[in-house]
Amino acid sequence: EQGQPDARDYHAETENRVSARAGENADLSLALDAQHTQVLTGKEITITATLADGSPLPQGLKMDPRTGEITGKVQVGAEESQLEIRVMAVDELGHRSVVIHHVRVAPTAGDGAVLEMPAPVARPSFTAQLAACLLA
Repeated sequence: EQGQPDARDYHAETENRVSARAGENADLSLALDAQHTQVLTGKEITITATLADGSPLPQGLKMDPRTGEITGKVQVGAEESQLEIRVMAVDELGHRSVVIHHVRVAPTAGDGAVLEMPAPVARPSFTAQLAACLLA
């Protein structure tokens, strides 16, 4: 069926965090995981990187077209921000590997910035869910 991922497609997401004093740049380095190489069996691999919405990478970031590694510096503002970077590798056989890097860019405490960590959002344990079902 068209639009469905092929058995040879790979999709992954990573969670990352960088920080520096507000107004400074933070170093960023994101690599593709080794799993994508098992999917891409062709000889010619094309790797592209954009923001998740398809726009170009922010100024200061670059991608190595051979490895898909993204390196560079990101500007840290007074408020926490989020970058979503999409790296896609395709071989001539049509196999795809897509990795979405979610990057939290946060100012460090001590320069007037206050960092607030959101409360963790999680489901109750399986045992608690089962008990709730049995008691209902």
